[in-house]
Amino acid sequence: MEYSVLTLLRPAIAIGLFVAFGGVLYGYDTGTISGILAMPYWLQEFSTEANGEITPAQDSLIVSILSAGTFFGALCAAPVADFLGRRIGLMASAGLVFNLGVILQTASTAQPMFIAGRFFAGLGVGLISAMIPMYQSETAPKWIRGVIVGSYQLAITIGLFLAAIVNNSTKDRNDSGSYRIPIAVQFLWSLILVIGLFILPETPRYLIKMDRYEKVCSTLAVLRDNTHTFGRLPKLFHGSASCPLRIPPLPKSLVRSRPTTSTSSAWARDPTSTASRAP
Repeated sequence: MEYSVLTLLRPAIAIGLFVAFGGVLYGYDTGTISGILAMPYWLQEFSTEANGEITPAQDSLIVSILSAGTFFGALCAAPVADFLGRRIGLMASAGLVFNLGVILQTASTAQPMFIAGRFFAGLGVGLISAMIPMYQSETAPKWIRGVIVGSYQLAITIGLFLAAIVNNSTKDRNDSGSYRIPIAVQFLWSLILVIGLFILPETPRYLIKMDRYEKVCSTLAVLRDNTHTFGRLPKLFHGSASCPLRIPPLPKSLVRSRPTTSTSSAWARDPTSTASRAP
């Protein structure tokens, strides 16, 4: 039975587009702060000046501390993704680090705690902003990889748009909900991403990097049509005509010295590519 390329790779495309949702966290966090700093109740609560305003230095610090966090987050993203994995690394970044920043901002009633929350939120965003394109690149088929990775930028723009809507809806409230609601909404965005990652697989490239060959078959089965995946993968490892859900581990001698055939080289270069399948 013949299958179109789009049909075979539809799960991989859907997964890559879903993970791009993480860009909403970046765009929303960036877009919401400008409206919050102009809210009368926030100024009344956080001002340290007699005129009820904040100084330019305080304004600059509150806004820019997010970028300081993203700087360090982006630096740490690669080692964290290599240590925890792309999938678990994203879950930890969005579910723990980013949410810690959101909790601190939501609970704050003074500038120091609010600034600390902004830093940790930025740290989480920096981790996410590097790991999401990595996850997309390692799961998406090469012929549509650019579109899928570029969709992360579209998600950032959508986040900016959502931030403007929420800020406009709460700006006239005369209580802490005026700034706490826009900040706390970020829990929803991170929750959507984390719940989805519970279901999604680890990237096959990471599994090969960690020599976990027995999991590659089941991972690619999620990304591809099962029949085609199971029918061709074993030839790359054992030369068998059938493929169980889990491929037995390779002998240690083969793990230490990787195969150098053209098929194996193509597989190592791009395990998600249809060109790397054995004939």
